[in-house]
Amino acid sequence: MSSVLKDLYDGNLCPAEHTFAQGAHTEAYKKLFSKQAEMGQRLEKQINAQTREIFDTYRKMQIELNIMEEDELFLYAFRLGACMLLEILSPCDGMPSENF
Repeated sequence: MSSVLKDLYDGNLCPAEHTFAQGAHTEAYKKLFSKQAEMGQRLEKQINAQTREIFDTYRKMQIELNIMEEDELFLYAFRLGACMLLEILSPCDGMPSENF
């Protein structure tokens, strides 16, 4: 069995590089991503230069917000998983400690 810590250290595991395109919803993600790109192109064709600048700034801010949210979600999920593991490995009230 591979070690998660060794894989992290060796660079074989990089959670920040994992995307929805690699997960269980790959096809739905690709379809929605493609549709979004198409809508963005249609919108860009219909707006003037000033509005396009505002829209580009908006998109850049949205990307920054998404990155911040993903970072925070990863940390939260990792900490939650660690807390669950600690709870699982700790003796519980009413359960004999010799089981641990």
